[in-house]
Amino acid sequence: MASSVTVFADSLDKNILYDGSALIDEDYAEDTVTILTRGNHLAQGHGYISDKGSRKVAVSGSTSCHKTCDKVICNLYLEQLSDNGGWYTYKYWTSYTTNAYTHSQTKVVSVAGGHWYRVRGVHSAVLNGVTETVASYTNGIWID
Repeated sequence: MASSVTVFADSLDKNILYDGSALIDEDYAEDTVTILTRGNHLAQGHGYISDKGSRKVAVSGSTSCHKTCDKVICNLYLEQLSDNGGWYTYKYWTSYTTNAYTHSQTKVVSVAGGHWYRVRGVHSAVLNGVTETVASYTNGIWID
């Protein structure tokens, strides 16, 4: 028999991870995933979120490759922590460039106050029909 428990955002525990992200008392968070495997064309994915005040956040990410690729993709997902402790997509942006070794994007957006937010980046590189992908996950920051 399944049961459910309602948990409110202000009572979430900062000492545990919520789908890979801690809740931190900082005004920014970032995550960089580096791929060192020899022979890969995807090198690194980076995600970043910061509190800009007045219920605005800066969201950014970048994808870097070891060599020029046919397509370099940096998709960003601004996620909000729900009362049950799961992250859901609040806003997202897809972006890419061709014949490059790096691609980045930055957005400043308004958000609802009284919630935890993080950035999930999906970073991909396509070379000769082969796609390599890695995900970055920042920790969660509180926006009043």
